[in-house]
Amino acid sequence: LRLQWWRSAIDAIYAADNGRIPKHPVIQLLQESIQEHNLTRRWLDRVIDARESDIINTEPPSSMAAVEKYAEHTMGSILYLCLESIGIRDDTADHVASHVGKTIGISTLLFAVPHLSASGYVSLPVSEMAQNGLTADQVLSYASARAARNQNFPQEKLDRLGEIEEALTGTVFTVACAAHDHLHHARELMPSLPKPAVQVFLPVTAAAQYLDELEKNQFHVFNPHLTQPNSLLDVKLQLLLLQNRLMKRF
Repeated sequence: LRLQWWRSAIDAIYAADNGRIPKHPVIQLLQESIQEHNLTRRWLDRVIDARESDIINTEPPSSMAAVEKYAEHTMGSILYLCLESIGIRDDTADHVASHVGKTIGISTLLFAVPHLSASGYVSLPVSEMAQNGLTADQVLSYASARAARNQNFPQEKLDRLGEIEEALTGTVFTVACAAHDHLHHARELMPSLPKPAVQVFLPVTAAAQYLDELEKNQFHVFNPHLTQPNSLLDVKLQLLLLQNRLMKRF
């Protein structure tokens, strides 16, 4: 119902049907932005479509391509809108937005693995899990065992959990490499970007930091260092953001 509310509101804004536009502060600001910057409706529609798929589809993504498509349709679309909102319509900027969107989307997926698995959902792609001899049920079993780690498990179960952990870290490594590749391509294009566009891509700094920390922890996505609040990492991130802003990079 909430997504339909957004669809109806966007329909009304682009139809200039003021009588149907909800009297809501966020919608009013969105209307102003759409009218002032001529924002492309397709990007808004893609975000809603992608979020709707979250509700409809309860199975893990089928492949890395499916993960990248979802990241493109969510984070990528938001970045395209951000570029348009500062008056940038540029092919290079769009290419960077696509790569940065995928970097952020994939990194968010990895960060969410422990949290979503606690709710019975596995966000890792099926094809990459299969390549490493891993199943969604095994991920959920491993997550459950991690939550009950103070229990004394029999050696047989500990051995089995060790095998699952090895397959899991292999899967996470593969997915993280895809995120790194997109980040690398985005940074390669940085010198060709319109200067004001760089600020749009600063949020990828947080994704890059997470990927670095994940690598330092041997791709153990359930490591408490990665899942629990960490004030030191927060300070480090703020310094990196400030440094990147001053150096006009990401």
